[in-house]
Parts: sequence; structure tokens; C-alpha cells
Amino acid sequence: LGANILARERRSTVVGHSHRFSYHLEQGAKKFGLSVGCYFEHDEDYASPNTNEAWWRGLVLIHDVLDGYGRIEQIPIEEVRRRYA
Repeated sequence: LGANILARERRSTVVGHSHRFSYHLEQGAKKFGLSVGCYFEHDEDYASPNTNEAWWRGLVLIHDVLDGYGRIEQIPIEEVRRRYA
């Protein structure tokens, strides 16, 4: 997914909606495609158990952004709960 995003947009791009985490970095050009997953704790009734299990849940931070590139940090929802619940 991240590679497809980068191939289509040809610049660093961040998207949501798919509920899956995917990151692809183009090394030489320092460009990336990023699908951030989702942030909710419940399973969706409309989705199968396998689909709900495949979704990545948490926060994605992009640090030190410069010229369309930054360092990615994933914080799973379990870690957010542990820190802030």
C-alpha cells in the first residue's frame, strides 16, 4: 500500500482510511508513502474477524520533518492505553 501511494503521488504522502499500516521509503530521494492505520479500540461489526485483526491501531508520529521527509514513530493503541489510561 505504501509503495502504491508513493508510485501514484511521486512525493511523500500520508493517508488514512484503509485501517492498515503500510510504510514504503524511497531511499535515494527520501520520499515515503504512508498509510497510518486507524485509532479506535472496538471491532467493527461490518468487518470479518480476520479483517478487524489485520487493522493496525495506534498513533503514527512523524518527527523532524524537512523537505517532505521525516522519521516515523508508531505507538500502538495498547501503549497509549498503558501510558494515559
